[in-house]
Amino acid sequence: MTIPKNENQGIYHYESGAAKICGRFQIVAGPVMGPWFGDGFTPTRVGVGDYLITLTDAFWQIVSAEATCQPALHNVDLYAQIGTITPGAAPAVQIQTKAIAADTEVTANDWVCFEIVVRSEDIHA
Repeated sequence: MTIPKNENQGIYHYESGAAKICGRFQIVAGPVMGPWFGDGFTPTRVGVGDYLITLTDAFWQIVSAEATCQPALHNVDLYAQIGTITPGAAPAVQIQTKAIAADTEVTANDWVCFEIVVRSEDIHA
């Protein structure tokens, strides 16, 4: 066995103030927003297959974001794509659900799951 030398190896996070926001939301009959689970955000439908995740706290940088579709019935091959990312006092992340290349509405009882990593301050500032 070797003794660690306290050197930075692998994944190392230098910044402070990082937060991960995970959640999911559901579309119910028609294009109506259903329940959502998670804290720190509010989901809104803004168009066909177009959803806006508005974060409740201000963040100066959104480090990463990803989303997936969780279909109730596996009859449509949907995928989720991250659209516009807006950091600042009213941060938001756009999620678009698509089939092939066209924006496609998530069908009733399907879920859209997401994970967003944000940073509110920089230790080197």
